[in-house]
Amino acid sequence: MKRFLCSMLALVVASCAFATAKNSDVTRYRYISAITLPEPTQDEELAQVLLTPEMFGITQDNYADIRVVRRDPWQMVPCLVECVTEEQRQIRRITEPLTLTQATDTADNQLCVTFSRPRPPAGQEQFPLLGLTVKTPLRDFERYVQVEVSADGTAWQTVVEQARIFDVSSYADLRMTDIALPPVSQRHIRLTFNKHDQQTGAVTQVRTSAGAQGEISNIDRSFKEEQRPFRIDKVDGWCEEAYWERDVRPLRTREIRPTRTIPKELDVKEAIVMGFEAGRVPLESLTLDTPERFVNVTYQLYAEHPSRNSWGQIASGSLTRTAFRDYHSEQMTITWRTRRAERYYLVLWRSEDPPTLTFAEAKGPDYRVVFPYAKGDRSTGLILGNPEATATGWFHADQIKMLMRTVTQPLTAEPSPLEQNPAWDGKAESNVNMTLVLSAAIVLVVIVLGFALATAMRRLPPQE
Repeated sequence: MKRFLCSMLALVVASCAFATAKNSDVTRYRYISAITLPEPTQDEELAQVLLTPEMFGITQDNYADIRVVRRDPWQMVPCLVECVTEEQRQIRRITEPLTLTQATDTADNQLCVTFSRPRPPAGQEQFPLLGLTVKTPLRDFERYVQVEVSADGTAWQTVVEQARIFDVSSYADLRMTDIALPPVSQRHIRLTFNKHDQQTGAVTQVRTSAGAQGEISNIDRSFKEEQRPFRIDKVDGWCEEAYWERDVRPLRTREIRPTRTIPKELDVKEAIVMGFEAGRVPLESLTLDTPERFVNVTYQLYAEHPSRNSWGQIASGSLTRTAFRDYHSEQMTITWRTRRAERYYLVLWRSEDPPTLTFAEAKGPDYRVVFPYAKGDRSTGLILGNPEATATGWFHADQIKMLMRTVTQPLTAEPSPLEQNPAWDGKAESNVNMTLVLSAAIVLVVIVLGFALATAMRRLPPQE
């Protein structure tokens, strides 16, 4: 039994050593990119290299086969591979309810309403108003609004001469009741709507007169136009507050190439399928363009699985666009979690009048390799393309993260185009299969030895 345990331990240690050797052996990496280091300002610096599109095309999905090395002699350098993030200034809208203080009809059928802003708590800053939102239950209307402000409620100053609000629900799902303002600090706000009542259409009444024989002898028609008052439930003000958001992933535009090849699994009669190739660069969004004014189409987006020849849905929803007079609103961008795939396919489910759509742009985050270097370091490069490598090769990655948080930010180094690694032994692909064969052999040996041990123990005489 002791010999068996020792043999098993030896096998485990040998297999771990085999995997570690393959992970750190520079001969297993097929490609190399020489790095031009920036001139350091201190004795030691951190450098960063942004991955290029051709690097994305030949690396593993988890970036595990990326290393930094120095040549003459070959030596691995501590490194970290991560997504590029930064702090960004963001804007959020803050809604502020206004209090109605007066509402009157003018002689020329205009509606005039006055509101006041609440006073801020003592010691708290009040942001200037940047806009108003009119809340009304009515549909199918159009109004022009004059906006005046006053500090004391008596002396008024016009800040918006004619703002247009409207609703065209009978024709399209379109409503606009926001009014943009220049920054307003005054407490009192007066809105004057260009008309109070609205004609809702003609109501026709018909009366007929019959003769002695029952024939129609006369037809009287009368028309009546009904008036509908313009009702306001309330008016809210809004202002904007700036804040900083950490770890934002800035996106950059990536090159994509439309393709006409459609997989059989996605080629259905009820849909239009659009495909593009991305070269396995990381993507998070896709924007489409159209010359049409009204668009509303349901979509599903599929990405190729790493196993190839299989597809998985990564996003679904609706693309919409409305262009009506001076109103423009659209949602033509699709977003999803970061994905690296060779090909993507957009399935648009047919409507009565399918829209004309084209790919405008695709965006995704940057990834970088961070590593330390010192004055005088030369012949530094990235080696990539080892299907057997694991992320454990990024040794001292936590220390590099700590240095970026507490000591310094990395300087940008420039990579050269990829070349074949002169140390590559040309057997990386075959070694993948050999590793699988060796692993399977080890598992088989363990199963056979375990079975043999169990059989032998059953044959042993029972101990007294």
